[in-house]
Amino acid sequence: MATSKQPDALRAVEEARRTAMARAEERAQAEPEPKQSEESVEECMLRLALYCYASELKVGMGVMPDGMAIWVRLGLPKTAADPRAGMVSFCVSDTLQGVLWKAMAALDSSEKSQYWKPDQYSR
Repeated sequence: MATSKQPDALRAVEEARRTAMARAEERAQAEPEPKQSEESVEECMLRLALYCYASELKVGMGVMPDGMAIWVRLGLPKTAADPRAGMVSFCVSDTLQGVLWKAMAALDSSEKSQYWKPDQYSR
């Protein structure tokens, strides 16, 4: 006779998923999306270039495999004189302007913000 009870492992996975989703929602509420700035694409690109020169910032940019979003990866080497040294930020948006605004918000934020995470590949 088949029972309708879920196995303990499946129940534990579902509970962990619900907990993770609740934490993600709380975190999203704590730090909302960056507000639209007045900076144009050219101004954002100029700021990125200046950060690359002044802080040894490494910038990667591309399009997601499905073609639906643009991403920017910001990384600072461990040897940088910045408090975010050895950290990485990954920003994604469906527009170039949006992803650059997020990148600018990441550059303006502290190392403790949601934008920056330790970079396992940092040298």
